[in-house]
Amino acid sequence: EHLAAVVAIDIGSGDVQRSTDVILRLQAEWRWYREEFRMQFLTNEKTELPLLKWGDGERVVSIGGQPKWVRKAEPQVKIDYPHFRDYLDNVFAWSDSPALLAESDTLAPDRLEPGAFFLHQGPPAEVLVVIDVASSSSGDRQMLLAQALNPAENIHVIRPNRATPWFPVRTDQPVVVPRVKPY
Repeated sequence: EHLAAVVAIDIGSGDVQRSTDVILRLQAEWRWYREEFRMQFLTNEKTELPLLKWGDGERVVSIGGQPKWVRKAEPQVKIDYPHFRDYLDNVFAWSDSPALLAESDTLAPDRLEPGAFFLHQGPPAEVLVVIDVASSSSGDRQMLLAQALNPAENIHVIRPNRATPWFPVRTDQPVVVPRVKPY
């Protein structure tokens, strides 16, 4: 009833891409598509994880419980998509909600745009990603939302009811979605 669509994107072979990782994944895929290879993300300990360092053959390992870069592979002349996916799985393993929030800004409802997200740290942990925003002629705003849960599963575009996939953007009420508490 509340499922509008499923995003056709792999979640990997393990339970690595969890709810908050979907935000990183969608950002990274968008940058990859635009050939913006200078992307980087943060670990829980605020260590930077740049894609270009990965491409140079360095990998993050735990030394004394802390992430450290060490040379473990041959540098790539050009990072191909399989190497990019390996990099993302590594980012997912080292990052979490606090790291994501440290890189994010809070937005007022009137500033919501595609790519913005709502994070419910749980339980259950869940992320809602704003896929699109539209305004009516009267100025009412609505948003299209995708949902990601733990454990790792496909990204779902959800809807508030059978009549529409659009959720109202309101300042006087929380966003209420199927299967979770209000945001």
